[in-house]
Formats: sequence, structure tokens, C-alpha cells
Amino acid sequence: MSGKVLFVEDEINLHEVVSAYLKNEGFEMVSAYTGNEAEEIIAKDLDKYVAIILDIMLPEKNGIELLKQIRSKSKIPVLMLTALGDEVDKLLGLELGADDYIVKPFSPRELVARLKAVLRRYRDSSEEDSLIIRHGDFLFDKEAKSVFYKDRALPFTASEVKIALKLAENPKRVFTRSELIEVISSEYVVDDRVIDAHIKNMRRKLSEVGAPDFIETVRGFGYSFKRSLSF
Repeated sequence: MSGKVLFVEDEINLHEVVSAYLKNEGFEMVSAYTGNEAEEIIAKDLDKYVAIILDIMLPEKNGIELLKQIRSKSKIPVLMLTALGDEVDKLLGLELGADDYIVKPFSPRELVARLKAVLRRYRDSSEEDSLIIRHGDFLFDKEAKSVFYKDRALPFTASEVKIALKLAENPKRVFTRSELIEVISSEYVVDDRVIDAHIKNMRRKLSEVGAPDFIETVRGFGYSFKRSLSF
């Protein structure tokens, strides 16, 4: 594994030991020694990091406050450091979205192993999420090639699923009929009227199960995902 890791901890000796271990594992380490230092990095450069190791007890601003700020911006893996016996802080950290915690004093090897485990879980979760698109009560499953509404599979044909997935993947884009033809044209030769027929059938099937219509007609252009359902 590799990537840039932000280590937020006020003990200089601990920085040196942990950083040496992680660098030996291929990580690039960036150190912050106070809450304010970390806050500045989080505000500007959070997307440059693959993980954060965050102590709870810090000068100026504590780790719980920083974790709230991190989670308002990102799902980046966060491993928290806690003092022995700080059960309340551990539970609060997990409730706020920490991925794991490790109690001081700890072995640097254990920290490396726990960090790698967190990164693997995050990677696996991200790969799974990339196959799933959610918009409100709709779930678009690219791997299963199915569309669900409130966990109920919609009776779309293969062509209708392809159209639905294309719209859901690009909710801010308007697709012309010609572009949607390309989505399904590998199956047979189609023209604009076939796209309109598919859209009509999809809307009928949505209505039959009490699902909202997620297809927006953009007159003079084509179709898009209904923005009021995209969040």
C-alpha cells in the first residue's frame, strides 16, 4: 500500500517512531502537532490524503472536533488514537464516523496493521459503491443490471435498464435520443421513436408500482434524470 497519510499527534517522539514504520511500508507521512495545524490541512488539502491518524487529545482543538470537520467533507479513513480508559471518547469517535481506534500505548506494528485493514475495507467498500447508484428510494445496480425501488426490482427490459442506468449515472446531463440509441443499438437497429416508446413503457411501469417518474423530458433536446430526485 502507498499514499499520503496525515498524522495528527502532539508527541514528537511518537511521530518519529510511527512515521518511520509507515514510511518503511511505502506511505508518505505528513505531520501535524496541534488541532489548528490539522484544521488548516483539512480545509485545504484533504483530498490529497489516503488516510488520517488522529489523536483525540490535542492542543488548541481536540480530535473529536476535527473528526466532525473531516466527516462533513469526506469519507476518508480515520484511525483515532485514545488514552487508556477513555471509553466515552472511543464511543463518541466511532459514532461520529471514525473507522477504527487504537489505545495508547501501542505497538507501531499494530498501528500499521490496523491502518492497512482500514484502507482495505475502504477500498473494498469504494469498489462496491462504484457499482451501485442511489437516488432517493431508487437503487441502480450496474453489476446485477437491475433497477430497484424501495428494494423491489422494477420489471424493466434489458434496453430499459440500460437507459435507466445511463440517466442515473449522469444526473446532470441531458441525453439526446441519438445518444440513448447508442446505449441500446448493439441489440438491434433503432430510431428515435423506439427511444420514446421505451421511455413511455418505463413511465408506465413506474406508475404501476407507485414509484415516482425519474425521467425528465427536456423539450427540444431529449431526456435526463429528474433533478428533484437526484441527491
